[in-house]
Amino acid sequence: MKIWIVCLILVSISLVRSQVPGDLQKIADQGDATAQYSIGDMYYEGQGVTKDPAQAMQWYKKAADQGNSDAKAKIAQITNAPASAAP
Repeated sequence: MKIWIVCLILVSISLVRSQVPGDLQKIADQGDATAQYSIGDMYYEGQGVTKDPAQAMQWYKKAADQGNSDAKAKIAQITNAPASAAP
């Protein structure tokens, strides 16, 4: 019985931590900079998805390319560069 419970918990954790919510992903894919930044945060912090700093940076860059100041600041923080120099 204990093994069954442990397996169920592990499967549940992997399912919960495996994907970005569909609506947020769709909005980000349509070019919404705020949604892109939010997905970047999810990957950077490992909230709802497996922590992946490289994936986070890709989403931050998409948002920053559209002028999202939070994304620019986050990129600067991660790379230790001034926010004005971030993309």
